[in-house]
Amino acid sequence: MFGRKRNKRSSVDERAGKTTETAAPAEFNAIGEHTTIDGNFTAAGDIRIDGTVTGDVICGARLIIGPRGTVTGNIECVNASIEGRHVGDLLVKETLHLSGTASLTGTITTANLTAGEGCSIEGPCTVTGNIDSAATVTQTAPPPPVAEAKQLNGAPAS
Repeated sequence: MFGRKRNKRSSVDERAGKTTETAAPAEFNAIGEHTTIDGNFTAAGDIRIDGTVTGDVICGARLIIGPRGTVTGNIECVNASIEGRHVGDLLVKETLHLSGTASLTGTITTANLTAGEGCSIEGPCTVTGNIDSAATVTQTAPPPPVAEAKQLNGAPAS
């Protein structure tokens, strides 16, 4: 009872007379609207942030930043759904969903991206189609301004 962690649940299939082990439900972590966290943290399960976090976040599952949530720091997660504000580098190993209210500033690297009309992205964004699970956020040079880009392609600058 005490001091013993249960990571699995047992169920009995009476027809087959077997007992099977299944994984326990993933943990869910919530940071409320009136909560402020200063410092880095890691969670194996889902995280929902409706408050303010200043520090790096590593999430082993899905990260949700609610419409009033703010994260200032680097984020690494499997999936993300952002409605609020993020400043820092962002590595999403599978799918990043940005709602129309999302505001991101920093380097974004993700395998898949969906972006709602009205979202704001300031900084380089790389959509790879596939990210190795060992990938980490790396800095890339920002794209050249439009005038430079035209000159690089042989067209005269405006």
